[in-house]
Amino acid sequence: MNNIKTKPKSALVLLMAVFILAGCATAGKFKETMEGWSGRTESFLVSQWGAPSSFYETEGINGNTIKHLTYKLGGQSVSQHWGYGIYTHSQISCTVTFGIVDARIKNVSWNGNGCVAK
Repeated sequence: MNNIKTKPKSALVLLMAVFILAGCATAGKFKETMEGWSGRTESFLVSQWGAPSSFYETEGINGNTIKHLTYKLGGQSVSQHWGYGIYTHSQISCTVTFGIVDARIKNVSWNGNGCVAK
């Protein structure tokens, strides 16, 4: 009788592990894609991504101006019923910020659980 109760839990844990591992593979591709933007021009970025969600400027170590263009991607709510009365709910979002010096992308950073390649 005890085995019947633990099998659904084991299946759920296995299913969640598969989703987590699948997410790692696409997160790696996302990182590779984002790092590929380094060195490209600001105008090319805007032509491909459109207008940023926000931007701000800071002063760099050498006194140069660093422009930060931020894009907010996703923003979806996902609900899933796993059976046995188990429901999950999560927000999926990704924020990407490009650091630009002299009209060229110098660095890229991102944050969020939706930062994955499709």
